[in-house]
Amino acid sequence: MFLTILGAVFILFLIGAVISSLKLYRAVEFQSSFQGDWRFDENDEPIGPGMRDLADAIVGRLGVHVTSVSPIRQHEYYGWGFDAVFEQSTFYNVINPIDQGECYLTVSMDSYVLKKLLMKRPQEAFDRYCNAVSDTLREIPEVSGIKWGTYFR
Repeated sequence: MFLTILGAVFILFLIGAVISSLKLYRAVEFQSSFQGDWRFDENDEPIGPGMRDLADAIVGRLGVHVTSVSPIRQHEYYGWGFDAVFEQSTFYNVINPIDQGECYLTVSMDSYVLKKLLMKRPQEAFDRYCNAVSDTLREIPEVSGIKWGTYFR
């Protein structure tokens, strides 16, 4: 009996861990005229992304639309990351400068499914946050061609 209860608790724990770890992602593609060279090591492998000025501009302008925004930090070797708090939810953002002005900004919301199960309407908060990001991008003269997409992971 004890092992059955322990097994059930463990299964519920696993289900909870999976549900709380599911994130909703949305990516926006855009063009930027900001300049900034990538950094490469001696083997021509990338070690640092370009366009830090773009990241600074996005975070600086986004701060007006959200509750708080964290300092920018390098996200692995390929982008710039920052957190933003909006309507009591935290969103992680990664800016990926690609090539010749092509850029992506990926937004993720942690615990999306758990918030949905708790009826906290995370989709509405996520949509409003992405609208704030769109407004921010439109405010930056060096940014154009904004196109959004959505996916789970």
